Amino acid sequence: MKGISGVLVVFISFAQLIAQVKPIQIKPQNSGNKISFVADNSSFFPYTVTIDFPVFENMRSTTTLPTTVILPAQAKQLIILEIFKNSNANSWKYNVRYQFERGDALNAFHDSTTVYLLPYQSNRKHILMQGYFGSFSHANVHALDFEMPEGTTLVAARDGVVVEAKEDFAEGGTDPYYKDKGNYVLILHNDGSWAGYFHLKKDGVLVEVGQKVNRGERIALSGNTGWSSAPHLHFEVSLPTQKGRITVPTKFETDQLKATYLEEGKSY
Repeated sequence: MKGISGVLVVFISFAQLIAQVKPIQIKPQNSGNKISFVADNSSFFPYTVTIDFPVFENMRSTTTLPTTVILPAQAKQLIILEIFKNSNANSWKYNVRYQFERGDALNAFHDSTTVYLLPYQSNRKHILMQGYFGSFSHANVHALDFEMPEGTTLVAARDGVVVEAKEDFAEGGTDPYYKDKGNYVLILHNDGSWAGYFHLKKDGVLVEVGQKVNRGERIALSGNTGWSSAPHLHFEVSLPTQKGRITVPTKFETDQLKATYLEEGKSY
């Protein structure tokens, strides 16, 4: 009986406000009784990939299964796994599943003593309309919504590398249709966490993907795109974990304090 080739099933999870990009491609390559899985990560994000084989008959693996591997940013043709057909078997078959997550879930961390810069340049203060675990749209999320006129200059709250950006959408609204349509910039920090700046103005991204940015450097113009009821800036810091992406609370430097958590309803 001839062997049955593996069936590739891909599961990808995404943050609610992030466009569904698919920068990871993993393909099997057959060589005799060996099958290698090679990956191409075209993103500037590292990716965490969890691999499992729901069907694995008359096969053996060089790695304990299931397994989790990290695909470095911009990695090309990286062998992530090898499996072998049992030489004494008349038939074999496998079914492989992958789950992709942004970031390095095995090594990332977030230092709670890190102090962030307010993510905008302005001649006046801005009201924090919704804080952590806000009742409107921040349930179980450490995210901040600043009242923000369209076109306000946004700056990097922390040093990092621009790993994703979107600026092609012009509309906004509260219909679920808009959830992943808004413009944004994602900046990866050296500890593996990343900051997201959302609802940006159309054509309002001022940096390039892959660019290193310093704390306080201009990165974008605020807007009202995507899932938004009024012009504002949605800011959050994410951390990849082996149980999925989480958001983390962050301290900011303000006019009054060198390091503080921001409070809903106050102006900064």
